[in-house]
Order: sequence, then structure tokens, then C-alpha cells
Amino acid sequence: MVATDARYFGRRAEHLAQMYLTRTRRSDFLVQKQTSDYGLDLLIDIADSSGPTARLFAVQIRATDLRGVLVQDDGTLREKWPNNARTALENVPFPVCVFSFIMRERDDAYYAWLKAPVSEGGEATLALDLNPLLLCLDDIALERIKTEVSSWYAVRAKLNP
Repeated sequence: MVATDARYFGRRAEHLAQMYLTRTRRSDFLVQKQTSDYGLDLLIDIADSSGPTARLFAVQIRATDLRGVLVQDDGTLREKWPNNARTALENVPFPVCVFSFIMRERDDAYYAWLKAPVSEGGEATLALDLNPLLLCLDDIALERIKTEVSSWYAVRAKLNP
């Protein structure tokens, strides 16, 4: 892949991510593109009928034209992150996921949590995973993301009234 391909794929992936988050007249994801390069490309506010709620999660966007880079021996797709990403992600106080686009004929879309919202047993934590399993990004996945993030914030609100 030449540099111009990388820039093209990056811009295309950004547009695809925004399209996924706003298509079908979605008004529950308020998408803000980040202008500073902290490694987080989009900041999403999960809105309700009255507007923004400050239930935030971030999206890191990745793009590749080589599917084989992500395929594991068992056929699953995983995203491998460098160890220096750990330091940056540890300081992010809200959930972070990756949207990974494989730029081929169909622009296949996947997502995974890099910093997953975990709300179990009355606790709200964030689980860091630098080798996450990629799952298909579609409308069902977006609803799952919304539910997981909203549940995490609801548990946090109960812990910190």
C-alpha cells in the first residue's frame, strides 16, 4: 500500500464510521470528530429525547486493504495494538472502541472494545484489551454498543449519586 492509498483509506474509513453512526435517521448518537490527534477519532454522546446526556464513548478508526493481516489461525479477526497504546488508553475515563474497515470490494466493517464498559455486580469498570476480537459492525452491533455504554453509565450513577 502506498502512502496515498493509506490516506485515502483513512479518509474513507472516517466517512464510513460517521455513516454507520448516523444512518437510518439515528438521532441517538451525536458524533463529534476530534481535531487533536490523541488517538481517538470520534467522540460519541448517546443522546435521549431531550438531547445530549454526557454518556460518552470514543471511537478509534482503522482501515486496511489486507484482510490477512487481521485473520487468526482459527479464522477469527483480531486487532493487534502496540503496547504504547496501553498508556494512552489507561487515562481515558470512558469506553473506547475501534471501528475497523477492510477496504476491499464491500468495505467490511468490524468493531471491538479497546476499553470495554463492564457493569456487573453493581460495579462499573473499564476492561482494557489490546488484542480484541473483531465483531461485525451493523445496526444490531450499534444497539449493543449503545446498551452496554448506557448500562455502564447507569451503574456509575448509582455508585456516585
